Amino acid sequence: MREEDISARNLWHIPLFRDVVYLALVSFSVWAVFSYWRIFFPLAVSLLLAYVFNDWINAIEKKYVLTRKKISFFIVIIFSVLILAFFVWLGPVVTSQSQKFIAELPIYIDALSKKSGINMQEFIPGKLENMKTETILTSAKVFIPIR
Repeated sequence: MREEDISARNLWHIPLFRDVVYLALVSFSVWAVFSYWRIFFPLAVSLLLAYVFNDWINAIEKKYVLTRKKISFFIVIIFSVLILAFFVWLGPVVTSQSQKFIAELPIYIDALSKKSGINMQEFIPGKLENMKTETILTSAKVFIPIR
């Protein structure tokens, strides 16, 4: 290679350096998102909702001559009611199923111990009863289980 060709190259033209910089940027971005997820998650959800509902709001605004504030308020109310209804419907079902699962967990652990030949009770001594009572007490405060 001639000297003028070498002097024309800069650091960015070296593939290894460029790959290391890209890897460092991706690693930093992943670290930042996971470290500050409490900030980035609501931001991402709000941007996604704004992107999804913008066309609907524009169409309703033109058709019914309503302000964006009123339309947004109605959308928030509708989705809040839908989310609340979903949890009211699903909460008791999940509670009763989790209580049944935790009540039958020792049976599952014994079956797993017999199949694998490893005594699983050694790894979780006394924790099953605590988990069972804590789950029942916690869920009883929130939901009335369906029987």
